[in-house]
Amino acid sequence: MPLVLTTCDRFLITNMYRMYALDTNILVYAYDRSEDLSETAINLINPNACISNFVFQEFIFQLTKRKVPKVHLMKVAIDLLDILWLTRVDKDIYKYAYFLIRRYDFSLADAIVIADAILNNCNILYSRDMQNGQMIDKKLIIIDPFR
Repeated sequence: MPLVLTTCDRFLITNMYRMYALDTNILVYAYDRSEDLSETAINLINPNACISNFVFQEFIFQLTKRKVPKVHLMKVAIDLLDILWLTRVDKDIYKYAYFLIRRYDFSLADAIVIADAILNNCNILYSRDMQNGQMIDKKLIIIDPFR
């Protein structure tokens, strides 16, 4: 029986060794070791992964809400930055986010994360909170790694 690849499969195979972006929820699951999802999330944290400043700040905010002591929180944050690539913010990200909101009706936060990923040459965005398999402007695919 011949192997039949979907468009999504072909895209992933072609782009599997390129930079990819992580959404905040991946970082939160990696931090929260009590979750069944943490092992999958931890495996995504490596030098091929990048995060936007928006995702980084949102992650810090989520840990603050959980009352993580600030010294521990900053140690975790610095350790993450030693592994992940933190992207630079510029006005083009916000202009592209505006375009994405108008075209796809994304939430503001999702549009900023997606725009940042695309403009920083990521082909995959791993997120549990966005539509799995959605292709954005033929440049980026959203993947739920927990499916």
